[in-house]
Amino acid sequence: MDAIKTMTDKQLARFVRCCDALRDLIEIGALEYDQVINRLERLAEPDEDEMEEEAFDRLATQPQFDPASHEELMVSKGSVTVAATKVPFAARDHFVSSIRLFKAYFTSADAIVNISFVGKDFNECYRDVVEEPFDGSTVYYSDLIVPSCADGHIIATLGGEEKTEVTLTEVFAILAQQPDGESDSGPLLAQKECTNIFYVRNKLGALSAIHIFWLGRGWRIDANPVLGEELRYKGFRVFSGNPQPSRLHVA
Repeated sequence: MDAIKTMTDKQLARFVRCCDALRDLIEIGALEYDQVINRLERLAEPDEDEMEEEAFDRLATQPQFDPASHEELMVSKGSVTVAATKVPFAARDHFVSSIRLFKAYFTSADAIVNISFVGKDFNECYRDVVEEPFDGSTVYYSDLIVPSCADGHIIATLGGEEKTEVTLTEVFAILAQQPDGESDSGPLLAQKECTNIFYVRNKLGALSAIHIFWLGRGWRIDANPVLGEELRYKGFRVFSGNPQPSRLHVA
């Protein structure tokens, strides 16, 4: 097939490994021939990890926000309603990759949200978190309009940690509104190089930043401490409990 001719060495190596496993799946009747051909052709698509690295390398060249400038950091874009829940929310039961075999080539048919990757930092922060049922809420979202800024600038603009933070229950409920990366049916940005940021208490009670974006065939989810060196860039969408972000004033 033509797709094989354009593969890189790395993609070809993955292709060969998958072929052996696919043959076994055909023999036991787990897959039909046409399904196999479709999956094999996908192997020639660009590597998702490489795409992610290239995107952030481009963004890293942007100038960083200067707090002394008193310029606006973000602009409000809307809100989303999260329904009340009746049972506890366990992160380990929901934030799980729905792609079980060969990374991104087979997707679980019963997955509520199509998640292609959950990072080790996210799991370290949140895998053991269980949240109690809650009465429902409204989550607000704003888009960054400066070239780049740190989490501390965003949190200050939103009025501090208490007004900024949301819960894992809310994050997953918002994801469930766009389970397959639908770009026009919910508040999440699903276009290339567009990241959604949520600030959520981790298992130690400290605030961490969860970043979620659609790449290839699923949502990619990871996290990092808000005191780290990570920057957020123009066009990123920030979700919080504060409907009215203010200007960030630094004495």
